[in-house]
Amino acid sequence: MNVIEGKALQVSDAIIACQLDGKGGLIPIEDKDVIHCERPCWLHLNYTHRQSADWLQSTP
Repeated sequence: MNVIEGKALQVSDAIIACQLDGKGGLIPIEDKDVIHCERPCWLHLNYTHRQSADWLQSTP
């Protein structure tokens, strides 16, 4: 199973960056969090921003 550390999801120009709580709610993503299929997240980026485009190209 692939996992992503929360600190890899800290994109300063993200429109929304939250973990889904499984109950219809959202919780902030902390650096120490581990994101995987059982604890998915929503990272909404504006691809026209340079940092977002760089993140999309460099993050698996």
